[in-house]
Amino acid sequence: GFLPFLDALIFGALISAVDPVATLAIFESIDVDPTVHMLVFGESVVNDAVAVVLMRTLMEFHHVHPHHVGSFSLVLKSLGIFFSNFIGSALLGLLIALLSALIHKHLRIRKYPSLEFTLMCLLCYFPYVL
Repeated sequence: GFLPFLDALIFGALISAVDPVATLAIFESIDVDPTVHMLVFGESVVNDAVAVVLMRTLMEFHHVHPHHVGSFSLVLKSLGIFFSNFIGSALLGLLIALLSALIHKHLRIRKYPSLEFTLMCLLCYFPYVL
């Protein structure tokens, strides 16, 4: 059948994050230089973030009539959504990381490893919930 252009773009944004994961899996099996592994892993993290933001941006326009897809105002709106999501997500992650560092520094929960681990897991998952 026929796949609308916007749906194809959404699918492409969704599937684009898979490529570095496969590369990293191959790197693990052939014991690649750690520097190369670190560089590809860093690119993978950024690629995943861009893929999520791009997919969220494209989903905002799923209701737009195909005739209006190329309009200048729509392009500006999509750029605004993209950058606000990207910068907002980075700032939220930074804020949660700082909060986590302060909590772990001042609460002295090292005496309770299970509590420390649980709190760390919850704080890592918290930005995804928001």
